[in-house]
Amino acid sequence: REPLEGVNPPTSELHPGVGGKLRTSGVVAAEAADWPIRGTGVGAWYDMLVFFRLGAALKRGDSVQAEYYVDISDLPAALTALSKIPKLEEVLQHGCEVRPVAPDVGALSPTNKRFGSELLMGLHFTMDVNPTRVVQAVKAIETALRPFNVRPHWGKLFNNSSEFLQKVYGPQAHPDCAFFWKTMLDWDPSGKFRNEYFDTAATSPATSKL
Repeated sequence: REPLEGVNPPTSELHPGVGGKLRTSGVVAAEAADWPIRGTGVGAWYDMLVFFRLGAALKRGDSVQAEYYVDISDLPAALTALSKIPKLEEVLQHGCEVRPVAPDVGALSPTNKRFGSELLMGLHFTMDVNPTRVVQAVKAIETALRPFNVRPHWGKLFNNSSEFLQKVYGPQAHPDCAFFWKTMLDWDPSGKFRNEYFDTAATSPATSKL
């Protein structure tokens, strides 16, 4: 596809054919016997239901991941902001993958339809395991993407504060969020399925008035 408007193509790639600082063309889907995923989407139906192939040998402990979501209208500016982070590529194993995501209606979902238009974009980062450098990279990424109302993937690394949780997902953010927190408190008053981070929103003054 043609490069995104406002985003300059990379002058060189760290690994030719795989990706560079800002790869603007897609990687051709392929298939190999030792790949843990189905690149072509061809296979038995029961093997298509999961991300990793059944019986695949998976590597463990050699990388960590972070992922953030922005509206598609903010994508060119977001990629440009990421490209200005010094030496970010040194901690990334596979650069930045850009993944289109259809909006949903989950109250605490980072891809809820209230956050954008008809399409949201996930910016995915696979990083080498280096605690100091990873923390620095995550903070730099979040700072660069903050102007674009960015939300993190809940199951991956992020550094957002509890104040962020209240602002974006607290009971005052949306009626669906208010319903979620009230339901959670009704069903889990002792906090068995919460932690200190989520208690900040769950026990906020706004929640206590629900």
